[in-house]
Amino acid sequence: MNLAAPLRFEHVAEPATPQQKYLALDLLRGAAALTVFFCHVRAAAFVEFGALPASQQTLPVATVFALTRIGHEAVLVFFILSGFLVGGPAIRRALHQQFDLRTYAIDRGTRIFVPLIPACILTVAVGSFAFNVKPDWLRVGLNIVGLNNIFGVTLPINAPLWSLAYEVWFYVFAGAAAYMLSNRRIDAAALVALLGAFAILSCSRAGYLLFWCLGAATTFALPWHNKNSLAMAGLVCFLTGCATYEASAASRSFANIALVPMWASETLVSVGVCLTLPLLCTQKAGDALKPIRASVLGLSRMSYSLYLVHYPLNCTLDLWLPRATELSLASFAAFFMRGSLVFGGSLLFYLCFESQTATIRRFLARRSGNERGNAPC
Repeated sequence: MNLAAPLRFEHVAEPATPQQKYLALDLLRGAAALTVFFCHVRAAAFVEFGALPASQQTLPVATVFALTRIGHEAVLVFFILSGFLVGGPAIRRALHQQFDLRTYAIDRGTRIFVPLIPACILTVAVGSFAFNVKPDWLRVGLNIVGLNNIFGVTLPINAPLWSLAYEVWFYVFAGAAAYMLSNRRIDAAALVALLGAFAILSCSRAGYLLFWCLGAATTFALPWHNKNSLAMAGLVCFLTGCATYEASAASRSFANIALVPMWASETLVSVGVCLTLPLLCTQKAGDALKPIRASVLGLSRMSYSLYLVHYPLNCTLDLWLPRATELSLASFAAFFMRGSLVFGGSLLFYLCFESQTATIRRFLARRSGNERGNAPC
């Protein structure tokens, strides 16, 4: 096989792809981060629904507890948004020979590692000082480079880091594919990176790569008509997927009901999110959110930090705030205190590290001789 053989993409029409900031997508990303946050904080603050006093096992309480179980579905939303905002534009640039690997590497590298590295160090520090867990620096390194699902396990007291192993290799996969498409030839190094990323993702859950690619493909569907109908169908798919996934998930409060396989529920959730994106990317959706623009942007900007560090901070508070066995004014006050401290700590982490991403990105771009960067996700 001639690795230098040119690839031909003739008559490729330029797809309509978003370039401006979409406020609705910021809201979706922030809401997904808050969902994961509340799932873990609620689970740490209160016992399971079935363990509450019988008099408190009401429909409103059941609804709140159900809504604070859908953390996994929120992670799928992150995967779809990542594919849509990173994978789709990378492939679009590649098809029109506008993809720059150096710019892409700087943008993606700073985006994921500037907060991830200090988050891993913070996790080790919390484990060492609060829980007397001896640091395992090899495990830390594997978590940083996204190999914790292959050659090790996710760091103790920071379970959400499992998804970062996928995100790292999504970026490698998309970068290698876009580089070869842009250069119209099969490059040996890029091919090794592409196949390596695919192999690593396949060793974990290849289906998540499919969902990520589905999000990337949705970038090309923005010009579609009937956006309202698509969004309604997407909402039905999303809610159905959430309901069937949670019905089959492990619980101490009810017997599992496996209506469909979990992968089918995950697919429904992912397809549902994709179908809503064309409507969320309209000017009308953005205008509707203008009154809360500042809050949406603020939450979106810190959503990655919130996701990365809320878990170890929440675990640390377990030392002082035990789980409540009933709903009361005192237990709600403890829940509010726990949530406020964890959110405040995550905000402080954001200000110290993630907020510096653009500065570090510009510094690396100048050092590499490339001042121009792609829009960050």
